[in-house]
Amino acid sequence: MIVQNDIMTPPPWWLRPAVWARILLGVTLALIAENLLLGWVLGVDLFIRVLPGLPAMVPGTAFGAGGLAVGQVLLNEGRRKVGLAVLGVTSAFAVLVFVTGIQTYPDGDRMSVATITGLLLVALAQFAAEVPKLARWGAHALIAGLGAYLALLGVSGYATGAAALEDVAFFNGHSILTALVLTCLNLSVVLVRPDGTWIATLFSRHPGGRMARRTLPWALLLPAAFCAIAYVSTQTGQITDSLRFSALAVALMTVTGVAVLYSARYQNEIARRDRNELDRTRDILSGLDVSIFVLDMGGHPVMANEKAQALAGRDVRAEDWIASAPFHALADRRPLTQAERPLPRLLAGEEDIFAGWVDDVGAEHILRFTLVQAERRNGSPGRLILAIYDVTEPWQLRENLARGERFDAIGQMAGGVAHEMANIFGVIRLALDAAQLRGTISDPKAFEAVAKATGRGGALADRMLALTRDSVWMGGVIDARETVSGAVELARSALSPDIPLDWQPPDGEIPVACDPVDLEMAVVNLVLNARNAIEGTFTPSGRITVALRDDRTTFRLCVTDDGPGMSDATLRRAVEPFFTTRRQAGGTGLGLSIIESFARRIGGRFELDSTPGQGTTATLVLPVATEGDVTPVADPDSAASLDGLSILMVEDDEQFRDMLADTLIVLGAQVARAADIGEAMEHLASPQPFDIMLTDINLPGGSNGRDLAVQAVALRPDLRVVYLSGYIDANVAWDAPVPGLLLRKPVQIAPLTHTLLLAMQTQPRSNGTGEAQAGSGNS
Repeated sequence: MIVQNDIMTPPPWWLRPAVWARILLGVTLALIAENLLLGWVLGVDLFIRVLPGLPAMVPGTAFGAGGLAVGQVLLNEGRRKVGLAVLGVTSAFAVLVFVTGIQTYPDGDRMSVATITGLLLVALAQFAAEVPKLARWGAHALIAGLGAYLALLGVSGYATGAAALEDVAFFNGHSILTALVLTCLNLSVVLVRPDGTWIATLFSRHPGGRMARRTLPWALLLPAAFCAIAYVSTQTGQITDSLRFSALAVALMTVTGVAVLYSARYQNEIARRDRNELDRTRDILSGLDVSIFVLDMGGHPVMANEKAQALAGRDVRAEDWIASAPFHALADRRPLTQAERPLPRLLAGEEDIFAGWVDDVGAEHILRFTLVQAERRNGSPGRLILAIYDVTEPWQLRENLARGERFDAIGQMAGGVAHEMANIFGVIRLALDAAQLRGTISDPKAFEAVAKATGRGGALADRMLALTRDSVWMGGVIDARETVSGAVELARSALSPDIPLDWQPPDGEIPVACDPVDLEMAVVNLVLNARNAIEGTFTPSGRITVALRDDRTTFRLCVTDDGPGMSDATLRRAVEPFFTTRRQAGGTGLGLSIIESFARRIGGRFELDSTPGQGTTATLVLPVATEGDVTPVADPDSAASLDGLSILMVEDDEQFRDMLADTLIVLGAQVARAADIGEAMEHLASPQPFDIMLTDINLPGGSNGRDLAVQAVALRPDLRVVYLSGYIDANVAWDAPVPGLLLRKPVQIAPLTHTLLLAMQTQPRSNGTGEAQAGSGNS
């Protein structure tokens, strides 16, 4: 909705209820002063009765109304106790005056029943306005509204016939001045506390307030004017009573009809402005290179930009796609349940959510979902903004960069590891020589030395293998203490004797749900960064401390050095990708960025604290795993049924081919086996139907699985392709000419079945000519 006025600027005086409250209180006190001074003191009858023969506003009424006005002024100025005391005394005084007047002047000028009722209603409304709970419920507005109605009834009664009003016992002796004073007092009570009342609507600068100010005067004055005209016309004999009622009914219907039509036109104008605003917002959002969904406060999509529609495709509305798209988990590609879908999780309070999605041509996308709440100019919460980023390429780049960092770490530690391995083989040789000199090889000490040396060599070999293996973490919980301890020993070999490394482990195990290689590489990189900082000083010696602390729900991994530290400018940019102060020394500027990305990916954070001349502390704060963090998808029991699925399996390793084929048959699939491209094409040329081709990328005969996929979909356009690979470089499937999902060896049963079923959900590749559609696949 477009609001013409800037509601953040102060309103003009005539839109401030407090100003009108002061004006009405001033009018009230002026009328009372005139009644007492000019009327009762100087004897001017105009200020006592207004017209001869009408009831008088007696001094008791004037003092009672004046006391209520003064009490309201005191309350407005914050003098609450004094103001409430004045209201209490005034109410008691008014009751006393009323009782005395009834007894003393039963037929003369006295306080009427309507007057004492009006005064007590004003006092009660003022008391209710000072009680927060009652004020929130609008009790003061209801009481003051009743008082104002009775007062205006008295005013209108005098306008149409004072004698008739006097005949009503309730209004007998009620002065027109009193009615005006009570009207002002009741309105001032609501004006002082307008929140949640009709006064707040009337003075609002929103469209509803502007419409009310335009129409309310006519809605109040026109019916009164018609009634007055009808009354005068009847009294003068110009029209009969029946005609008066008919004319009055037609006039009121006309006024009501015009008001309804005006309101409808106004609402149409607001709706038109809303549509224009949405169109302008959509035009602005369509200029962004990110998919944007605008949600209402209930989380339901109301608008999407062009990028979001392009992501959803041409055959479905973007607003419907976000609620029904088949997102899957990145770890094992299992379909997400309703509770696991990105939007419900974001609405529940989670932050960045990552999920996989396969488009119509079979290409897999890695999507990142974020949700923010817009804030209106007045500070109130606005609509929700859902942003979806296609991070497939950055995700692949991150994996490649992480792999490069690992190899860089291996290169830096190669000298230290070689030295350590030389020591191990030296111990073995000495033990063997000692056994030979004694004429026996059964010396327990020698064999103990051999066992220890072999254990050290095996441990180092395992860690080197973990560094070079491009494993995909499939979930699970590891012991952070054990993993960090191994990483510390691995990094220790890369340090010179002048730089001692202190390791401060915790007392017990610390469970964490993350890839152990990622955590180990984070520790190694942080230690090497600390080493580089120390070696960059004029006195290349110092100390590095690695400490692991358990804070119950989180744990803190702190790597501290006493090197030169970082300036504020360097510290602010330290985690930026490609930012480095060691460019000439071979620094890539990616280590800290990858560590920070790793921490955020598993729900933690990465912090840097540095003081120039005193050193730097790098802290990884990661969540401690709970029972729910153990991922059950790797359990073979979670494998899905493949009943009715026909699969062509192409694999040159006979043992692996037979083992995997037998497993697929047990799961309900029909499997044909091929050892190379020639056998595979013979199967494809046969009349036997196939839903999916499961092919190894590396095949004998000079061609590979990607070449086979091109020939296969050219022959069978509806065939889906799933690639198998045990190589480190995953780009062999990402840049395949025929898109397809990638499974890494060794294959686990649950991810295998979920991947095959996910491939079946993709659209056939047929373009109507029998040729396969080419594209870039993602994994």
